[in-house]
Amino acid sequence: MNIRDAYDIGIDLGLNDIQAKLIAAQAAFESANFTSNVFKLNNNPAGIQYINQPYQKNAIPGSSYPASESKTAKYAKFATIKDGFKDMIRITYPALKSNPDPITYAALLKSRSYYTGDQGIYTSGLIRYWNQAKDFTKKKISPFISAILVASGILIIISTIKKK
Repeated sequence: MNIRDAYDIGIDLGLNDIQAKLIAAQAAFESANFTSNVFKLNNNPAGIQYINQPYQKNAIPGSSYPASESKTAKYAKFATIKDGFKDMIRITYPALKSNPDPITYAALLKSRSYYTGDQGIYTSGLIRYWNQAKDFTKKKISPFISAILVASGILIIISTIKKK
């Protein structure tokens, strides 16, 4: 998993280009660039807590919070990484929907109590990964597939002309 994969998942789940870049940057930051145990053990890109509510679809109790956090809660565990992103987007969409820049997005998340840490650190993390994602574009059709589609179109036109 990498930030490009996260961007592609965002696009696949219906986010626009800016929103997909933000969610990819956020997931990369919150999961230590997809290396955290929470991500690896639970398919959880954002340290989402398991709360056993109907709107938290596809989640089951995952690994426990570390003792240092003094929480008895568990992280949400998802069957797939994509399911983890679905829940992350559900939680963050009120802040995502206006297509903010990373600084505004971090402030919106903070104002909604999404995170409790230092806003400057969170913003810096988002910007660092945003800069890796900022030039991503939606995947294009491969040249081979494109050539097949063009050839098919030409054959359809020729067969239509011959019928006349």
